[in-house]
Amino acid sequence: MTFSTSSLTDPTLRSQLQSVYETRKATAIEAWEERPDQPAEAQMTMPDGTVETLTAIPITAQQLERAFVDFDTWLDTMVQTGESSDASLATAMDRLAEVEAMNPANSAKIAATFSQDGVLLAYIREDGTLATSNGSEDLLAGLSEEAETSGLSGEMLADYLKTKVTERLADAYPYLDVESFDSETSPTIGEFADRWSAGFDADAVYEEALSDAQARLDEARAWADRWRANLYEIQGLLMQAQSA
Repeated sequence: MTFSTSSLTDPTLRSQLQSVYETRKATAIEAWEERPDQPAEAQMTMPDGTVETLTAIPITAQQLERAFVDFDTWLDTMVQTGESSDASLATAMDRLAEVEAMNPANSAKIAATFSQDGVLLAYIREDGTLATSNGSEDLLAGLSEEAETSGLSGEMLADYLKTKVTERLADAYPYLDVESFDSETSPTIGEFADRWSAGFDADAVYEEALSDAQARLDEARAWADRWRANLYEIQGLLMQAQSA
């Protein structure tokens, strides 16, 4: 029997899941009843260092029972928790993959750069994405939208844009320097940053982003592990009920 979050919405398992709910509820109430007597008062150190004596508010097993949500609410919450856990894990894995693709040693996938006197004005990626900077924005406005209607893609789109960008920048920048690259000669992400982004430490940014993405993935996996343990427990209770 394969049990997953979607199994919680299986109508054929509804009655059995309700039995699991009742079992868990009864177990929790029984454990509460068997707790040792709790002190009527407790001392707590406040933020200012003073110690105050607080009176405990007793909670009976009957009060605890009334605090439990009904079965349908419990089931809806379980489904939402499982779906959130799955989504969190998928998002964290995607984010880590995105960050790993930013490794400064990886190719920047640049098809062409446009500059004058060492100032980057625009560049085109291998997929035909156009980026503008340092005052070229108005001159190249609308060009990306125009390229989208050309029906071209990849290398052909990049070549199309290279011609158009050169035409638009040539008059305003008489010493325009156009450099072309292919998949073999494209600079790495680190090399591109070193040349065109003064003061930008690509390695440091990557390491920080990688550490953050890994931490988020670890958190998501821990949540997913707790959720799977919960599902395994429910599956075990269902199997016990079926074999009884």
